[in-house]
Amino acid sequence: HHHLWLMFDVKIEDSHRVKIGQTVRFAPDGRKTPIEGKVSWISATADAKTRTLKLRAEVHDPTATYRANTFGNGQIILREETDVVMIPN
Repeated sequence: HHHLWLMFDVKIEDSHRVKIGQTVRFAPDGRKTPIEGKVSWISATADAKTRTLKLRAEVHDPTATYRANTFGNGQIILREETDVVMIPN
């Protein structure tokens, strides 16, 4: 089984809304279909320069098609029932 880590930078002012176990969706550049995972770690330290907090999500990649150091658009799903999303920079 192949697993990937996704690293997100979340604005400090939005970080209180993020919790371990929340679903994330990630669409790598050049691909239309997002993959899903779960938030597994949230940094205890914010970056003073960028005013962001790092968090990590683990995603399952059964076909091993995604590559390290890939950029794209990520969403953290805050409430699935109303489909409210937060899009980090």
